Amino acid sequence: MPAHPTTLVLGDTPTTRLYGTRPGQLTPIPDRVRRPRVLSWGMGVDSSAALMRWLTDPTSRDWPLTDLTVVLSHTGDEWASTLTTAERHVLPALRHHGVRLVQLGRRGPSHTQDGVVVLDDSTRPTRLHGQGAYTLAEEMLSAGTIPQSGGARLCSVHAKGEVLDSAIGHLTQGRPFEHLIGFEANETSRATKDARHNTPCRTGSYPLIDWGWDRAACTTDLRARTGATFPKSACSYCPFALAAVRSGSREEVLRRFSTDQAPADLALTMETTATALNPKQGLIGGKRLVDLVRSRPELRPTLARFHQNLEHREHALYRVRRVLRPRRDDPTKLGNAVRSIQTVATGTREAMDATLGEMARRANQALDTTDPDHQRLWVHHRGPALPTREQFLVMAPHTAHDKTGRGFDQAWAKASQATLW
Repeated sequence: MPAHPTTLVLGDTPTTRLYGTRPGQLTPIPDRVRRPRVLSWGMGVDSSAALMRWLTDPTSRDWPLTDLTVVLSHTGDEWASTLTTAERHVLPALRHHGVRLVQLGRRGPSHTQDGVVVLDDSTRPTRLHGQGAYTLAEEMLSAGTIPQSGGARLCSVHAKGEVLDSAIGHLTQGRPFEHLIGFEANETSRATKDARHNTPCRTGSYPLIDWGWDRAACTTDLRARTGATFPKSACSYCPFALAAVRSGSREEVLRRFSTDQAPADLALTMETTATALNPKQGLIGGKRLVDLVRSRPELRPTLARFHQNLEHREHALYRVRRVLRPRRDDPTKLGNAVRSIQTVATGTREAMDATLGEMARRANQALDTTDPDHQRLWVHHRGPALPTREQFLVMAPHTAHDKTGRGFDQAWAKASQATLW
């Protein structure tokens, strides 16, 4: 099978490509494939173990490799070591067997409005386009927030799941297909949840669970087949990895931070902006990554370089207004919040610090220094009853874009009729 043209898919309409020169559409799986099998490959241990076993052991499957299509959605913030390992050991096997690999990414925050970028589509893949097109970090930084660790993994849903579903729909064209997912043996609950999304066309399949392979078994088998130890796949600022103490994921992230400055800077910068705009944020379940880094002697050089690099970044003085709204069924309990972010001034960190201090002096008000990472000039503190509002000025790296949440003006007016400062 020849390489397929690389296209940008926007909804159901292919438009201009991000890479390459010829226009074209994401080619559907050929009709000669009677039962398409589509693997969602994450480049990490689990899905790589299943893929490498199928590629190297024909007895592990009762279907030909011509039935297999591998799809991959890049968040743009994967660890370099994960990309390098997968590129070095998995891509040669895909090329050898002529298995199609479709690499995807988002073009903007919304896959439906902004489109899905096909970074590469080939049966002879030579590299992984890990930089993506629109990264999850870009979304988080521009919004002045971090991936949320409570509830559903919405960051993964938006950056991976929705992208893959869109592309798989183009590939299968309404034909029945088997969706292969690398949940390991201890993730039966995830498989059960995923199976609820089955349709007359889509059937979820979980080979590692069928084989009884847990993470350790996957790691051992991959090492036996490739001679390499595959690292876990995750964004370098993943709150789930940072919160996973028992599995060793947190220690692995910190070890990587000690040897790779760029991912550490990205995670800490993201958190710095987010905690400036909302002190209740934090990359470790509401707790701050920077506090953990401070507590680890081996990471002192990493933290020192981060602060040095931070000095060279443009900073902004932000006005933050937030309305906290009650639940509909219980007005005494917090339901949700909506906020407005406005850039007041930009410049060096030193200049913005001086500007904030001058504004405090002009207002004859002391800066709030109770937060060890940020000084705030409070205009209005939230009250005890809901709805309530708060407003303050704070300095942070200039990453967040001005944004007023939907319904903010009405909520602000309802919370208070006070004249805005």
